[in-house]
Amino acid sequence: MNINPFQLAGWSALISTLITLFATATFAIGLKVGWKKVGLPNDIAGATMFVLYIPIFFGLDRVTHVAFPTLSWILLVAGLLSTAVAAFVQIIFILRFVDFNFTVFPVSASSIVIGLVLIVFNWLAFRNGTFPSALTIIGVIAYMGMIVASIGMLIEQGHPLTWIGGSISILSIVWLAWVGWLW
Repeated sequence: MNINPFQLAGWSALISTLITLFATATFAIGLKVGWKKVGLPNDIAGATMFVLYIPIFFGLDRVTHVAFPTLSWILLVAGLLSTAVAAFVQIIFILRFVDFNFTVFPVSASSIVIGLVLIVFNWLAFRNGTFPSALTIIGVIAYMGMIVASIGMLIEQGHPLTWIGGSISILSIVWLAWVGWLW
């Protein structure tokens, strides 16, 4: 079976768009009425979103590797390692091997690295003509929001930076849908 890496990355981005919408909704519900009914679905959605970034990173490497081989490879490795850490920690939290407090640092730190990797990949894809400028701008803003939200979580749960960054990072829905359509 020969799988086109762009198709896999595209489908991963489109599915991640839907899961991000679901996670955003369950997060809002959890804040409003409590986490008893939506906490587990939100956690599963979070772990799934991290896993779905793996093919997306391979797609981004594929479109930037020829023009920027060393930097693209470094970004790919950093993105894959950070995503693996975040997904693993989310999964062991879902299975209740660890508590929420254990997850804060590794998931937030990994999210910061993932955001930085995606910002640089967006810039490289723009530089080599793969991404249109509007897609690059949306990606950079969305993943800056992810970084700001993660820094807020590292400071303290519910920190204003978490809310500000989270509100901005919702643009990742647009970025994921566009990349999914593009590929």
